[in-house]
Amino acid sequence: MHVTAPADFEAFFRREQPKLVALGMAMSGDRETGRQLAQEALIRAYHQWDKIRNYERPGAWVRRVLINSSTDNARQSNRPGMPPRSAGSGRPRWFHAAGMAMRPRGVRAIMPCWMRNGSYM
Repeated sequence: MHVTAPADFEAFFRREQPKLVALGMAMSGDRETGRQLAQEALIRAYHQWDKIRNYERPGAWVRRVLINSSTDNARQSNRPGMPPRSAGSGRPRWFHAAGMAMRPRGVRAIMPCWMRNGSYM
C-alpha cells in the first residue's frame, strides 16, 4: 500500500526530522531514544497537520512536543519501581510496539516508508 502525504508535510518532515533527531539525542543522551522522540513528535504533527501547517513556526510546535515528551520520560524514569516508558507516548515500552499496530493506516505506513526510502534515520 502506498500512502501519499500532503506535499507541504513531506517538505516539513524532510526539513525538521534531522534537527528533531539531534535534539532528541541531546536531550536523552541516546541515539535510538532521540529517533523515537523525533518519530513520535512527527506522528503527532502529521495527525494535526491541518491545524499546525498554518502556524507561523510549525517547527517550534513539533520541537515543543519532543521536549515535553523527553521531559515526561525523564520524570517517569526517576520514579522507583516504574517500568521505562516509550519515547513520547507516556506508556511502557511494550505498549508502544503493540500500539503501533493500532495506529491509523496512513501513519503506520508513511513514517517507516519515509525513514526507509529517504534514509532519514
